[in-house]
Amino acid sequence: MVFGTNISGRILYIDMLSPLVIVSQPQDDTASPVRFVLQDADGNTILDESYFFGFDGTFSVDISDAVRGRFSVTLPDVGTEVLCESVSVDLKVIVGEGALSAEFTVNDMAERAMERVSDIDIVNIPKDYVLPLCIYDFAPRSGVAFIANGCRYGKEGWLSGEGSQKGSLVRLEDVEWLFADGIKSFRVEFLGISPVIASPVYRFVSCHCEQYLFANRFGGFDNVPMTGVLEIAPKYEFDNGVYDGRIRTVSADREVEYVQHSGYMTRQTMSAMMDLICSRQIYHYTSCSFRRIVILETDIATRSDDTLHSFSFRYRYEDQ
Repeated sequence: MVFGTNISGRILYIDMLSPLVIVSQPQDDTASPVRFVLQDADGNTILDESYFFGFDGTFSVDISDAVRGRFSVTLPDVGTEVLCESVSVDLKVIVGEGALSAEFTVNDMAERAMERVSDIDIVNIPKDYVLPLCIYDFAPRSGVAFIANGCRYGKEGWLSGEGSQKGSLVRLEDVEWLFADGIKSFRVEFLGISPVIASPVYRFVSCHCEQYLFANRFGGFDNVPMTGVLEIAPKYEFDNGVYDGRIRTVSADREVEYVQHSGYMTRQTMSAMMDLICSRQIYHYTSCSFRRIVILETDIATRSDDTLHSFSFRYRYEDQ
């Protein structure tokens, strides 16, 4: 029996990662199960399972969950930047005790990561906004520029990188200095790249916002302020018993959950919120630092006849 696949030597992007398909020739010799092994570049086994071929002489394996756990983007402190090298992993598939061996790479970003840094178009931000500057480091950089009122505020050395390292450069920056200069809106251009990659447009607003930072599919982060109400929703569990003929509370446990309402957003930003809901790294900006959260449930939907949209989600802090 001969096995085949079309993944050998390819780069697969995890946001569009389809199940791997293994093909058998001839198709009529597929009655026995076949061993499927997925390994990393060091030979460590990630998956080791057996599959039966279908009537069409193929079987498919969804490796996305197994691979996603191998990626993590490090969150730097505000005012600093880090280079995250783990944006891609080299993998090897072995089928049928070595009858087929195929090597390929999975990238933890979108194929368009070298063209843009976010799916969001416009972001309304408070004056204490923490701006995430993130870009896939496939070549040396020469800084970033803030574009506002027809002027360029250059920041040489930011996201500069060195050599041709493969990774994601991430910087978190407080932009209150722009607000203090009377800037109403701005965008960021990443220098040393052709064609130019630009950030979403950021517009200062005077209302209170809750900031939520999340890892997006371009190898970095988005920070989306939400103008809606933040609800505190504690849950209590009571353990009662009867003592001396009376019902008494023995113990009470409290688990605090939060419900965030987004406020109104554009359709494009709303679509990008799918990244937030499904992101493996989500943080809430509170007490001048980012605290990781876990989303428990969400209510997100859009209507074709609406121009502005909103949603809500329930979460708890990971460390509580």
